[in-house]
Amino acid sequence: GNVFEWAQDEWHNDYNGAPTDGKGWCNGDCPVNASDSNYNASDSASRVIRGGGWGNGSSRIRSAYRTHSSPSAQVIGLGARLSRSIP
Repeated sequence: GNVFEWAQDEWHNDYNGAPTDGKGWCNGDCPVNASDSNYNASDSASRVIRGGGWGNGSSRIRSAYRTHSSPSAQVIGLGARLSRSIP
């Protein structure tokens, strides 16, 4: 924790029309992995970021806090959480 984390979803103001199956919410197909350079190079849609760090104030230090940013943003306190599926 302690940083905002990128989510797979493209930004929408609310959850109306969101997928109900746990898949990412993207126009077209979401990338299979976060290193998809064509997807990440596109600034056509803001991407969801969640969480926050101690420097962002107590109201943002929770996983439910969400906002958005351009995928090309380079901001202190904005990162990624690496994960791997276990077979």
